Amino acid sequence: MNNELKNIVVISCHIVVLLFFSPLVNSIIKKIKALLQGRGGIPLTQGYYDLIKYFHKETVISNQTSWIFTTTPIIVFSSTLIAGLFVPSFSDIGSINILGGIIVFIYLLGLSRFFVSLAAMEPGSGFCGMASSREMMLSVLIEPVMFLSLIVLSLLSNSTEISTIINSISRHNLTLPSTGYVLAIIALFIISIAEIGRIPFDNQETHYELTMIHEGMLLEYSGKLLGLMIWSGWVKQLIIISL
Repeated sequence: MNNELKNIVVISCHIVVLLFFSPLVNSIIKKIKALLQGRGGIPLTQGYYDLIKYFHKETVISNQTSWIFTTTPIIVFSSTLIAGLFVPSFSDIGSINILGGIIVFIYLLGLSRFFVSLAAMEPGSGFCGMASSREMMLSVLIEPVMFLSLIVLSLLSNSTEISTIINSISRHNLTLPSTGYVLAIIALFIISIAEIGRIPFDNQETHYELTMIHEGMLLEYSGKLLGLMIWSGWVKQLIIISL
């Protein structure tokens, strides 16, 4: 019973870490980018102010949308948070270890991507539909590479659990990493940039027709639903960085 209670406490702390530090990590990234460009940048608490602003605004929903549009933020937020429990951000005790961990992890991220793309086409906006098609095209390239990279790491550690893979590789003290390991890490690094929507794959700070992907799918959201979608994106960013 003590072990079960300990696991519940650690998992709860894991969720709190993902929810609380994800806005801070996003603000730190923006701050570093601004400093590199010679600007002062935003305060590190800006992410929390933005969430408060979104959750206090009125939510406007088009009458052309169905339940998919309003339910998608909840599905995306839940699936992203559950996917985060597979990655040991600060302790492997609080991570979920089930059969086929890496497969479930990829499918959870794919589930949120599918619903975001589906909901983007609900209002009938041309920009949202265009961004949705680009997201699906990008996912066709991202998901197989991520799956193959994690499979390589899984074969090296003889496990499909992400926490076991990390612990196994870190304890091997590899002085001469294999070619497959090096290529898998490089592929994961490139895929991570695409997953969190950074240049050259996407630019979250623009609304230009020719460049936007993720931001284009959120154009019709507002208020609390928009805040939930943005928070989900920040949590996913922290998960990918932790991975």
